[in-house]
Amino acid sequence: MDVARYSIGWIAPLPLELTAAKAVLDEDYGDIHVDGYIYHGGRLGQHNIVMAVQPKMGNDAASDLAARMRAAFKNIEYFVVVGIGGGVPSYGPSGAPSEIVLGDVVVSYPRGSYGGVVRYDFGAWINEGQLEFRWHMNGPPDTLLNAVNVLQARHSMGSGTKIPTFLPGMRLKIHVPERQKFKDPGAEQDRLFQKDSFHPKESLNEDCKKYCDLSRSQMRHCRGIEAVRQADTPKIHYGNIASSNQLQISAHKRDQLHEELGVICFEMEGAGVIHKHPCLVIRGICDYSDSHKNKQWQPYAAATAAAYTKELLETMPASNYKDKDNDKDREDVQCLKDLQSTNPRDDKTRIERSKDDLLKESYMWILEDPAFRDWCHDDNTQLLWIKGNPGKGKTMLMMGLINELSKQLESTPGSGILSYFFCQATEPTLNNAISVIKALIFLLADQRRPLIRHLRKRYDISGRPLFEGSNAFFALSAILSDMLHDASLARVYLMVDALDECNSGLSQLLDFIARNTSEPSKVKWLVSSRNRPDIEERLRPAGSRTKISLELNSSHISRAVNAFIDFRILKLTELKRYKAEVQKKIRKYLYEKADGTFLWVALVCKALHGVRVGNTLSALEKFPPGLQPLYERMMEQIRCLEDSDDVESCTRILSSATLAYRPIHLKELVAMAGLQEDPNDVESLNELVDLCGSFLTIREDTVYFIHQSAKDYFSTGKGAQIFASGQAEEHREMALRALQVMNDGLKRDMCKLRVPGALLDEVHDINQDCLAYLRYACCYWVSHLRDAGHLLHEKLDLYDNGTIHMFLIKHFLHWLEALSLIGSISDGVIMIRTLKELLIRKSDKAELLLAMIQDAKRFILYNRWIIEKAPLQVYTSALVFAPKKSIIRKQFSSLGPSWITTGPATDENWSQCLQTLEGHSGPIYSVTFSADSRRLASASSDRTVRLWDSETGALQQTLEGHSKSVNSVAFSADGRRLASASYDSTVRLWDSETGALQQTLEGHSKSVNSVAFSADGRRLASASDDSTVRLWDSETGALQQTLEGHSSLVNSVAFSADGRRLASASDDSTVRLWDSETGVLQQTLEGHSGPIYSVAFSADGRRLASASYNSTVRLWDSETGVLQQTLEGHSKSVNSVAFSADGRWLASVSYDNTVRLWDGETGALQQTLEIGSFLDQLSFSPDGLHLITALGVISLHHSPSAITQTPTWSGYFVRADRSWVTANGAGILWIPPEYRPTCSVVRKQTIVIGCASGRVLIMKFDPQLPLV
Repeated sequence: MDVARYSIGWIAPLPLELTAAKAVLDEDYGDIHVDGYIYHGGRLGQHNIVMAVQPKMGNDAASDLAARMRAAFKNIEYFVVVGIGGGVPSYGPSGAPSEIVLGDVVVSYPRGSYGGVVRYDFGAWINEGQLEFRWHMNGPPDTLLNAVNVLQARHSMGSGTKIPTFLPGMRLKIHVPERQKFKDPGAEQDRLFQKDSFHPKESLNEDCKKYCDLSRSQMRHCRGIEAVRQADTPKIHYGNIASSNQLQISAHKRDQLHEELGVICFEMEGAGVIHKHPCLVIRGICDYSDSHKNKQWQPYAAATAAAYTKELLETMPASNYKDKDNDKDREDVQCLKDLQSTNPRDDKTRIERSKDDLLKESYMWILEDPAFRDWCHDDNTQLLWIKGNPGKGKTMLMMGLINELSKQLESTPGSGILSYFFCQATEPTLNNAISVIKALIFLLADQRRPLIRHLRKRYDISGRPLFEGSNAFFALSAILSDMLHDASLARVYLMVDALDECNSGLSQLLDFIARNTSEPSKVKWLVSSRNRPDIEERLRPAGSRTKISLELNSSHISRAVNAFIDFRILKLTELKRYKAEVQKKIRKYLYEKADGTFLWVALVCKALHGVRVGNTLSALEKFPPGLQPLYERMMEQIRCLEDSDDVESCTRILSSATLAYRPIHLKELVAMAGLQEDPNDVESLNELVDLCGSFLTIREDTVYFIHQSAKDYFSTGKGAQIFASGQAEEHREMALRALQVMNDGLKRDMCKLRVPGALLDEVHDINQDCLAYLRYACCYWVSHLRDAGHLLHEKLDLYDNGTIHMFLIKHFLHWLEALSLIGSISDGVIMIRTLKELLIRKSDKAELLLAMIQDAKRFILYNRWIIEKAPLQVYTSALVFAPKKSIIRKQFSSLGPSWITTGPATDENWSQCLQTLEGHSGPIYSVTFSADSRRLASASSDRTVRLWDSETGALQQTLEGHSKSVNSVAFSADGRRLASASYDSTVRLWDSETGALQQTLEGHSKSVNSVAFSADGRRLASASDDSTVRLWDSETGALQQTLEGHSSLVNSVAFSADGRRLASASDDSTVRLWDSETGVLQQTLEGHSGPIYSVAFSADGRRLASASYNSTVRLWDSETGVLQQTLEGHSKSVNSVAFSADGRWLASVSYDNTVRLWDGETGALQQTLEIGSFLDQLSFSPDGLHLITALGVISLHHSPSAITQTPTWSGYFVRADRSWVTANGAGILWIPPEYRPTCSVVRKQTIVIGCASGRVLIMKFDPQLPLV
């Protein structure tokens, strides 16, 4: 059986459960060996089932197994976890309880606010046994839930369950010696002991009849008021199942968890699977989750659970078989689409056409050059650099070499692979290092599709954000390196033209090339650029480098240019019918004056196109030799145009094209240059651009400079005279023109999406033409304002009720919608930040404008995620959930949804939460800033570490490698490295720029709970459940010290600022201070009455803070060990403490859902922040102005307010994932994370949301549903 034919995964935690599972199969396919693992296959009803038994018990092992199965069997749609469990003896209303007896079956089914499985070990038992913080798991998939409902209804209609008919046949399939074990042991073997009757610890696995007082138990002959119990006739129960990594053997805790969570069954695997995979959990009851375990019932309970699963799956129709190979192909294509910002093949074709035909004579000479031949054939030469002045034909050389090398590789299959890129300074997709690396990867993966796996490893986790943001270069360069080292590749040729036109990230790109060519390898690089010392210097470390200077090959270049001249004269003659004598004189003049410059020849010949034949020779002699004199001549011709309006138009076009941040579309040009022409009159606009001499060219209705040297002439050369009032004034004018075009064109729902919750990813027919003339203005108006410099304030553009203020008052939301439609919301975040910086410099007449921009910054940061995905939510969710006093909310209240008649009661002001970063699929255990505050790292139970841009909230990296939950994360002081500690007993060291794994530190025997770098970054400390602290050399990964002394698990470690001392906090109620160099114990600090969860030094190292289970924070003199203060105020255990960098503030966070700020010197309470939700860790930003938490970034400038959570369904209803209010199945109102409910009620048009913080929100909607 092809592995692709299996659609259901069946997980049996124990061998006896696998035995029962095999016994229900209608057809047994036998064992399946995949990647060293043994699975078992078979058919059940219309389904092909693949079964597996766990290597060990627990949620983590189950999660690992499910992931392994899904990787091996690509078509698995969902899992069933089938086995034994412990039951709650009685549940439901006291007047008519439901009784669970041994052998019954419990099916995970959503009840209350839980989805069917509750992972209760994500909390803590505190304060007399109260459980704090439960993690919400996903519910069963709709397909399985529908089948469960159908089967439940069928049983209720009188037909009853088929389990009694299945069990005898199952037993016949089981080996005779084992068969008896799977029979119903009978009611006389089913005893329920009183809660305070305990099985002796020393004989836990022995029979209760020998060791327990049977008089304190009752035999369960019947099901209370329901029915007398019959053999082989289990009852099916539906409800929440509690899941944990620990075995539940306490009757008291069983009943307490039943009361608090409503659970009716206990097990150890379901949460691990359902956390990441669609899943249903089915358990046969073998005991009552107390100390009286009953192994006699385990085989039978396994059999009843398997029999129910058989009945369930027989109810379900056959899966629609999906060809996963096709799915993978589609996923690969989507990955390449997201990667691709340009296709180098298309760029090459465009450049060739713009430069006329490529002449072999222009590049053939280089094929015989010794340096080129060495590069081709010498294994020790990895880099060839072709350098020369502007116009010398470097790009033509590169295109010719690409053509020749491609032919060679095509004629010898398997001999190598070629990838290339053409930099162009005026193109945003061609003028940066990220685009270079992306394109090289794209061409490699497009030619050798198996190479895409190196890309998919990261893309499948991070998605499109992998290719964006400040860390994209490092992530992509690491992927390219992996590709280049792929064993399947022979020789690899990489070619990059015009490095000098790489405006952003050039130094990083050059360093990358230098590193990759520093020693012999199968990779060969060929690059070209102008003669630039900085490029020379960066490439110098490449030891296996050679270069070709075009100036030093003047004879070859001259012959190539002469061939180019001959070709161009031939073309001119075909057009102009030149006589032989005229051709001869043109040729002679061009030979003499060209000076080896192709561009000069091309410009002169282009000019001759417009000259009458009779004036050819006289016109020819007016073209001076050299590019700069030629440009002067071209500019003079523009000034001498007969119509002064044409001169003005050309000046405006040239000045706008020079200062534009990318090539401008003709429709954009009209507005940005302030032209009077109709933007739709393409012919007229083409004529205007043609009047600008040969400086500009038009390709696909977009205006480009003919060559970078032409743009340089206007921006830094003599051509700058076109800016009569200076470039700053022109920037200001372009900013005002951009504002004007946006004032005229921006409006609500420009692309007619209509549906409030329309997601851009799901809308494929967006009319982008409506944005054609607005794109440039929307993205760059702030950049032009910035570059206008002092003129902004001198001319009062940035002041209250001025042009900019009035634009924002009228069109701020329209502008955000437009940015979303063109995929530039992140740019909007940066633009708002830039505006704020411009205003803060001088805002004496802009108090109102500054206040609006500050509010706008909070608005866009808070709603960035949803606006980016669903543009029209800027008018719904973003406004509805904005604070009551938000300037944006007040200003645009009329644009809010009319179909909400009563909105939720939101906060008065913005909360401390600046942003909510979404992406992890499990609880977040640790968060921290880099020292420069630019980046944020988060660690999660989903086994990943994520790196974020702290300013924009963009995901930069997803670091994978740990096999279990990641508990702690820490940056080195220089920000270059990141350490992560995991439940898998390892510490990992990462390059924080590239995401590359540098070291895996092994040695701890149990979970690692905390990591910390010393200030100099040389050492790393780790704290573990194995009761030890370990000190490592962070460069080599060598273990330096093992610090022993704690008698219980160690929760936290911290270095003093000078690195001399190390503090550790433990469950043994002590803090220990160590000499970090020698490992000698210096102090043992005692005083807390319970486990200590966190410890932190002040910046000067004089004070030490500790946070404890006993609800207090203690401040110690770290030199003497003397207790200085006991900080009281929290009502539950304190989980984390942190000092601000200047030591003035101490922050603590507790299970009581508050953050408290204390005076770091006196211990006086300064502020209590009611955050409304549990937090495990916190830290200060380096500037001390923010607290970073797993819920978001908390600003310390504003008054405290609550952070909360989300609801359920009906005509209007709340989606199951609690993130949307929907109408007729379509999302209409996105619910921010802090408003997402723990419970909700829907009554017709009213939705009531109960949040984790205790807040209740009431929203009323119009009976007439919004257009969906």
